[in-house]
Amino acid sequence: MVEESLAWKALEYEHKPKTPDWFWILGAVVVCGSLLAFYFGNFFFGVFILIAGLAVALHANIPPSLHSYSVRDDGLVRDELLFPFRNIQGYAFTKNFMGDVLLLEVNRAVFPIVTIPLGTADKEWLKQVLRSKNIKEKDLHIPFAERLMDVFGF
Repeated sequence: MVEESLAWKALEYEHKPKTPDWFWILGAVVVCGSLLAFYFGNFFFGVFILIAGLAVALHANIPPSLHSYSVRDDGLVRDELLFPFRNIQGYAFTKNFMGDVLLLEVNRAVFPIVTIPLGTADKEWLKQVLRSKNIKEKDLHIPFAERLMDVFGF
């Protein structure tokens, strides 16, 4: 049982403002991709590329959400979402572009690695809590999709 609780707030991701050139490049890639799809007779894929490009452009300037994190007796909580200790198979601490992060390997088929930014949280205290729940430290890495989003400025 955790004698004391720990709570912190952290941004979902680091917001990187997009320049007009970024949007021009996105538009050029989307138009070229959809024209190629239309040329090769794949109408639905061309339309999909146009819709996906529009969605990326709309999402590009959305500011990140501020999430609340806490450790309770039954698990780690992000806002209202509970990650029960019984479903956590492993953890690792690492650094990314925003600072220290906690990587959790959870029991689910899609996106089994959860990235939790630590912000001002005490890393050693978190490590002690996870060890007390018999969760093993593993060699986990930031998922490829997150690294890719960072490269493209998301």
